[in-house]
Amino acid sequence: MKTTGKSVHQIDFIGVVLTGRQPITRLGITVTKKVGTAVTRNRIKRIVREHFRNNKTRLPNGIDIHIIAKNSSATRNSIEMRHSLHRLFDDVTRRFHH
Repeated sequence: MKTTGKSVHQIDFIGVVLTGRQPITRLGITVTKKVGTAVTRNRIKRIVREHFRNNKTRLPNGIDIHIIAKNSSATRNSIEMRHSLHRLFDDVTRRFHH
């Protein structure tokens, strides 16, 4: 049986949210080779992980969030990516707050 989550879209990222099996909020990240070079992909993942670490208390407990980088994220600077992630987290909190 395949489990699918509900998605939230922003300009640079897609967030797929599932109700988790654990009481903690967990993160998954996908940045495909279509997005850019290895250096670019690693930079995006680093920024997403840092944003999650600093803002996970804003998210509802017990969800699994999978963040998928869109191609547009490769051309954004760190501040623009953080703004997009901030809006994504706001949308997730609004839609999935228990």
